Amino acid sequence: MKNIIFILVIAFFSAFSAKAQYHKHDGLPHYVDAENLRKQGQFQKAVAEYDKALRNEPSNHNYLYGKALAEFQSRNSESSINSLVSLFKLKNDFAPAYLLLAQIYQQTGEFDKAIVFYDSAAKYESNVENKLKYKLIITNKYIKDNNFKIAFEKAQDMFRLAPKDLKIVYYYARLANVNAHYQEVVNAILPLDAIIKANPAEMPKYFYELGFAYFHLGEYAKASQAWDKAKTGEFIPKIERFSGKHFITIATAYYKFRDDKEALHYLDIAEKIQKDIVDSHLLRAQISKRESSKKNKEIKQHLEALIVSEANPTKKEKYMLDLIEIYMDSEDYEHCLKTIATAQKEFSDDLKLKFSKAMAYYKKGDYKESEAVIQDVLKNSGNPQLDFVLFSAFNAKKMNNIPLAKQVFTRLLKSPYRSLAEIELKSLK
Repeated sequence: MKNIIFILVIAFFSAFSAKAQYHKHDGLPHYVDAENLRKQGQFQKAVAEYDKALRNEPSNHNYLYGKALAEFQSRNSESSINSLVSLFKLKNDFAPAYLLLAQIYQQTGEFDKAIVFYDSAAKYESNVENKLKYKLIITNKYIKDNNFKIAFEKAQDMFRLAPKDLKIVYYYARLANVNAHYQEVVNAILPLDAIIKANPAEMPKYFYELGFAYFHLGEYAKASQAWDKAKTGEFIPKIERFSGKHFITIATAYYKFRDDKEALHYLDIAEKIQKDIVDSHLLRAQISKRESSKKNKEIKQHLEALIVSEANPTKKEKYMLDLIEIYMDSEDYEHCLKTIATAQKEFSDDLKLKFSKAMAYYKKGDYKESEAVIQDVLKNSGNPQLDFVLFSAFNAKKMNNIPLAKQVFTRLLKSPYRSLAEIELKSLK
């Protein structure tokens, strides 16, 4: 009797277990039908089948995801979002759901929200390739917004995941250079030297970034070696902007506007990049001559005497121009301005004299008077004189009119003074 009861109990629980297993997947047939309908583009019918599946298995997050996907594909974003919110209550680490939510917000133009959910999708995604794909979308969004600091942080995350993926390394290196993390560029690219050289078509862009990093680390010889591997196509003019000749051009411009301190700074850079440049020696000689003129009172006295006694107008004009230069070098701006006024009255009111007049006022600290001279030239000149346009920018900077200074320096980005304008714009940030 006991054996019979035992057998009956076992049979009862076996039947109960089998029934439970059956009910466990009661929604599966509806889910399969829903998936097929969704793939056929019959989204409303698919949603109805997903609902049937969920009535039988309300805790199945895959059914909710399928439903949300069908709603998204039928352009019912609000319903799709509601389904995904319900899904997250069941499983809050389901990467595909975060990805879908990101795509919904991206489609509706809510990019800031989309980025948050791309970030979550990347966090919970187990597939590294997909994780990188989502992080790349996020990085590009921050680049587009000119938020290079956050873009670099996202690129760092990608680099940690795939330090040998050349595409990721390039993103990382470029953003590291933009954010002045130059040593990190070197550390990222050098270990991949052989892999990069095995891709000759792509090689120049990596070695350009490496050269850029070395240059800003002050390792000019290594920068030159890296750039030798990048001298092709679009990189040739970019590399030229870091040559010794380029920095001498900048130094010469500052010298012309009597900022000898800046001129010497860029001369030093030029000479570190390239030794024994003829133009460098010439410019240093001119700066030294200015310094010696400050102390040489006899030259001024002789020229002053010559101007008084000279009858030949051509010679007198030359002596007067020489004296203006000497007065300027010796920082005697009052006598400089008086001599300019005499020269303008007796000889010609040319642009060289007007430039000297504006410069004398500028060095004297009378920036409004300097600007008045400049504007008179610009208004009465058919083509804007670039020297006077640049002078106007320097005046605005000295008068602390930063918006105007930025505006004028920006105009000069398409002129021969581009490099100097870039330097000045950086100093105004």
